[in-house]
Amino acid sequence: MNSKDKILENIRMSTSNRQVELEEILSSQSNEMHLKKSTKNMTEGENSLNLLDKFKTSLEGVSAEYRFFSDFAEAKDIINDFLSGYKRCVNMIKDIAISGIKLDDLSSPKSLHPLDLAIIKGEFGVAENGAIWVDAGKLPDRTIPFLCENLVVMIDSNELVLDMHRAYLRTDTQEYSYGVFITGPSKTADIEQTLVVGAQGPKRMLVLCKGSIHYGQ
Repeated sequence: MNSKDKILENIRMSTSNRQVELEEILSSQSNEMHLKKSTKNMTEGENSLNLLDKFKTSLEGVSAEYRFFSDFAEAKDIINDFLSGYKRCVNMIKDIAISGIKLDDLSSPKSLHPLDLAIIKGEFGVAENGAIWVDAGKLPDRTIPFLCENLVVMIDSNELVLDMHRAYLRTDTQEYSYGVFITGPSKTADIEQTLVVGAQGPKRMLVLCKGSIHYGQ
Protein backbone atom coordinates (compact mmCIF):
# COMPACT_ATOMS: atom_id res chain seq x y z
CA MET A 1 0.00 0.00 0.00
CA ASN A 2 1.50 3.29 -1.11
CA SER A 3 1.24 6.62 0.71
CA LYS A 4 -1.85 7.69 -1.23
CA ASP A 5 -3.70 4.49 -0.37
CA LYS A 6 -2.77 4.87 3.31
CA ILE A 7 -4.13 8.43 3.38
CA LEU A 8 -7.39 7.39 1.72
CA GLU A 9 -7.74 4.44 4.10
CA ASN A 10 -7.25 6.73 7.11
CA ILE A 11 -9.89 9.09 5.73
CA ARG A 12 -12.36 6.21 5.26
CA MET A 13 -11.72 4.94 8.81
CA SER A 14 -12.09 8.42 10.27
CA THR A 15 -15.35 9.00 8.38
CA SER A 16 -16.67 5.63 9.50
CA ASN A 17 -15.86 6.36 13.16
CA ARG A 18 -17.53 9.75 12.98
CA GLN A 19 -20.64 8.16 11.50
CA VAL A 20 -20.79 5.70 14.42
CA GLU A 21 -20.34 8.55 16.90
CA LEU A 22 -23.09 10.56 15.20
CA GLU A 23 -25.47 7.60 15.31
CA GLU A 24 -24.72 7.13 19.02
CA ILE A 25 -25.39 10.82 19.72
CA LEU A 26 -28.66 10.75 17.78
CA SER A 27 -29.72 7.59 19.62
CA SER A 28 -28.89 9.18 22.97
CA GLN A 29 -30.86 12.33 22.11
CA SER A 30 -33.81 10.23 20.99
CA ASN A 31 -33.79 8.30 24.28
CA GLU A 32 -33.56 11.54 26.24
CA MET A 33 -36.50 13.06 24.37
CA HIS A 34 -38.52 9.90 24.98
CA LEU A 35 -37.71 10.04 28.70
CA LYS A 36 -38.67 13.71 28.92
CA LYS A 37 -41.92 13.01 27.12
CA SER A 38 -42.76 10.17 29.51
CA THR A 39 -41.75 12.33 32.50
CA LYS A 40 -43.99 15.19 31.44
CA ASN A 41 -47.14 13.28 32.33
CA MET A 42 -45.85 11.18 35.20
CA THR A 43 -47.86 12.72 38.04
CA GLU A 44 -50.50 10.00 38.17
CA GLY A 45 -47.94 7.21 38.16
CA GLU A 46 -45.90 8.81 40.92
CA ASN A 47 -48.96 9.46 43.06
CA SER A 48 -49.91 5.78 42.77
CA LEU A 49 -46.53 4.88 44.23
CA ASN A 50 -47.29 7.07 47.23
CA LEU A 51 -44.26 9.30 46.89
CA LEU A 52 -44.77 11.05 50.20
CA ASP A 53 -44.55 7.82 52.22
CA LYS A 54 -41.50 6.72 50.23
CA PHE A 55 -39.90 10.13 50.78
CA LYS A 56 -40.52 9.96 54.54
CA THR A 57 -39.01 6.47 54.72
CA SER A 58 -35.95 7.62 52.77
CA LEU A 59 -35.46 10.60 55.09
CA GLU A 60 -35.46 8.32 58.10
CA GLY A 61 -32.84 6.19 56.39
CA VAL A 62 -30.48 9.16 56.03
CA SER A 63 -30.87 10.32 59.66
CA ALA A 64 -33.14 13.26 58.79
CA GLU A 65 -36.33 14.14 60.66
CA TYR A 66 -39.64 14.79 58.94
CA ARG A 67 -42.79 16.66 59.98
CA PHE A 68 -45.88 17.83 58.12
CA PHE A 69 -47.48 21.12 59.20
CA SER A 70 -50.85 22.69 58.48
CA ASP A 71 -49.92 26.36 58.97
CA PHE A 72 -46.84 28.44 59.61
CA ALA A 73 -47.67 29.02 63.28
CA GLU A 74 -47.50 25.26 63.74
CA ALA A 75 -44.25 25.19 61.75
CA LYS A 76 -42.74 27.69 64.19
CA ASP A 77 -43.72 25.50 67.13
CA ILE A 78 -42.23 22.44 65.43
CA ILE A 79 -38.94 24.26 64.84
CA ASN A 80 -38.80 25.45 68.44
CA ASP A 81 -39.39 21.88 69.60
CA PHE A 82 -36.73 20.67 67.17
CA LEU A 83 -34.16 23.09 68.57
CA SER A 84 -34.76 25.15 71.69
CA GLY A 85 -32.43 27.82 72.97
CA TYR A 86 -30.76 28.69 69.67
CA LYS A 87 -29.13 32.12 69.56
CA ARG A 88 -28.08 32.75 65.96
CA CYS A 89 -30.39 31.86 63.11
CA VAL A 90 -30.74 32.50 59.38
CA ASN A 91 -34.41 32.38 58.42
CA MET A 92 -35.17 32.49 54.70
CA ILE A 93 -38.90 31.70 55.01
CA LYS A 94 -40.71 34.97 55.63
CA ASP A 95 -43.93 33.27 56.74
CA ILE A 96 -42.15 31.78 59.76
CA ALA A 97 -42.13 34.31 62.59
CA ILE A 98 -38.62 33.54 63.76
CA SER A 99 -36.15 36.38 63.94
CA GLY A 100 -32.75 35.86 62.43
CA ILE A 101 -29.46 37.66 61.97
CA LYS A 102 -29.36 40.65 59.63
CA LEU A 103 -28.24 39.29 56.30
CA ASP A 104 -27.39 42.78 55.03
CA ASP A 105 -24.46 42.74 57.42
CA LEU A 106 -23.15 39.47 56.02
CA SER A 107 -19.67 40.32 54.76
CA SER A 108 -18.25 36.80 54.44
CA PRO A 109 -19.08 33.21 55.46
CA LYS A 110 -16.87 33.72 58.53
CA SER A 111 -19.32 36.30 59.86
CA LEU A 112 -21.97 33.57 60.06
CA HIS A 113 -20.07 31.73 62.77
CA PRO A 114 -21.47 30.48 65.03
CA LEU A 115 -24.72 29.59 63.25
CA ASP A 116 -27.06 27.50 65.36
CA LEU A 117 -29.95 27.20 62.91
CA ALA A 118 -30.73 27.81 59.23
CA ILE A 119 -34.24 27.70 57.76
CA ILE A 120 -34.28 27.50 53.98
CA LYS A 121 -36.48 26.40 51.09
CA GLY A 122 -36.01 23.27 49.01
CA GLU A 123 -37.26 23.32 45.43
CA PHE A 124 -38.27 19.63 45.33
CA GLY A 125 -37.55 16.29 46.97
CA VAL A 126 -36.52 12.90 45.61
CA ALA A 127 -38.53 9.98 47.00
CA GLU A 128 -36.01 7.21 46.35
CA ASN A 129 -33.23 8.65 48.53
CA GLY A 130 -34.60 11.64 50.48
CA ALA A 131 -32.46 14.17 48.60
CA ILE A 132 -33.71 17.76 48.37
CA TRP A 133 -32.71 20.14 45.59
CA VAL A 134 -31.73 23.55 46.97
CA ASP A 135 -31.20 26.55 44.71
CA ALA A 136 -28.36 28.04 46.73
CA GLY A 137 -28.21 31.01 44.37
CA LYS A 138 -31.28 32.35 46.19
CA LEU A 139 -29.39 32.39 49.48
CA PRO A 140 -27.33 35.40 50.58
CA ASP A 141 -24.41 32.98 50.88
CA ARG A 142 -24.26 29.46 49.46
CA THR A 143 -22.41 28.15 52.51
CA ILE A 144 -25.38 28.64 54.86
CA PRO A 145 -26.77 25.06 54.60
CA PHE A 146 -23.32 23.66 55.40
CA LEU A 147 -22.05 25.99 58.13
CA CYS A 148 -25.13 25.75 60.35
CA GLU A 149 -25.29 23.29 63.24
CA ASN A 150 -28.95 22.50 62.57
CA LEU A 151 -30.77 22.73 59.23
CA VAL A 152 -34.49 23.08 58.53
CA VAL A 153 -35.62 22.68 54.92
CA MET A 154 -39.17 23.40 53.81
CA ILE A 155 -40.62 21.96 50.64
CA ASP A 156 -43.97 21.78 48.94
CA SER A 157 -45.33 18.30 49.62
CA ASN A 158 -46.53 18.20 46.00
CA GLU A 159 -43.03 18.87 44.69
CA LEU A 160 -41.68 15.32 44.82
CA VAL A 161 -40.18 13.20 42.06
CA LEU A 162 -39.70 9.46 42.09
CA ASP A 163 -35.97 9.10 41.43
CA MET A 164 -32.75 10.85 40.46
CA HIS A 165 -33.39 10.35 36.74
CA ARG A 166 -36.46 12.56 36.98
CA ALA A 167 -34.67 14.90 39.37
CA TYR A 168 -31.90 15.64 36.87
CA LEU A 169 -34.41 16.13 34.10
CA ARG A 170 -36.13 18.68 36.29
CA THR A 171 -32.95 20.59 37.09
CA ASP A 172 -32.22 20.73 33.35
CA THR A 173 -35.30 22.93 32.90
CA GLN A 174 -34.33 25.37 35.66
CA GLU A 175 -32.07 28.38 35.63
CA TYR A 176 -29.75 28.64 38.62
CA SER A 177 -26.26 29.91 39.39
CA TYR A 178 -25.53 27.21 41.95
CA GLY A 179 -27.62 24.31 43.19
CA VAL A 180 -27.08 21.24 45.32
CA PHE A 181 -28.84 18.08 46.44
CA ILE A 182 -28.87 17.81 50.24
CA THR A 183 -29.54 14.37 51.70
CA GLY A 184 -29.87 14.45 55.47
CA PRO A 185 -27.35 15.86 57.96
CA SER A 186 -23.60 15.60 57.42
CA LYS A 187 -22.36 12.01 57.66
CA THR A 188 -19.00 10.29 57.29
CA ALA A 189 -17.66 6.83 58.04
CA ASP A 190 -14.10 7.20 56.80
CA ILE A 191 -12.49 6.35 60.14
CA GLU A 192 -12.74 2.67 61.08
CA GLN A 193 -16.08 2.44 59.27
CA THR A 194 -17.76 4.24 62.18
CA LEU A 195 -20.64 6.51 61.22
CA VAL A 196 -20.23 10.05 62.55
CA VAL A 197 -23.08 12.54 62.04
CA GLY A 198 -22.34 16.26 61.86
CA ALA A 199 -18.58 16.14 61.35
CA GLN A 200 -18.57 18.20 58.14
CA GLY A 201 -21.89 20.05 58.24
CA PRO A 202 -25.23 20.15 60.09
CA LYS A 203 -25.60 17.75 62.99
CA ARG A 204 -29.35 17.56 62.55
CA MET A 205 -31.75 18.14 59.68
CA LEU A 206 -35.51 18.64 59.80
CA VAL A 207 -37.67 18.52 56.68
CA LEU A 208 -41.01 20.33 56.87
CA CYS A 209 -43.66 19.73 54.21
CA LYS A 210 -46.59 21.94 53.32
CA GLY A 211 -48.34 23.35 50.28
CA SER A 212 -47.33 26.79 48.97
CA ILE A 213 -44.20 28.34 50.48
CA HIS A 214 -43.19 31.96 49.93
CA TYR A 215 -39.46 32.51 49.66
CA GLY A 216 -37.61 35.44 51.11
CA GLN A 217 -36.38 36.95 54.33
